[in-house]
Amino acid sequence: YSRWATDAYSFYEKANKALGDLRASRMTSHYYVRYGVYCSEYGDTAIYVNYTNKAVKIGGITVQANDFIRVN
Repeated sequence: YSRWATDAYSFYEKANKALGDLRASRMTSHYYVRYGVYCSEYGDTAIYVNYTNKAVKIGGITVQANDFIRVN
């Protein structure tokens, strides 16, 4: 349990730091990019989420395995 709690806390900190200012923003688009990768847009900000177990390159950016990246 303690390992799970530590992992959850670490993820929450990372997500809050990256996405916290979008909390009150409206999602303007959400779409499939490629197998296991989706993008949610909030105005000029895009959040790419990679649900696969391998890093993927999308238009010059790399989204690590089982991770997300914010692009402004």
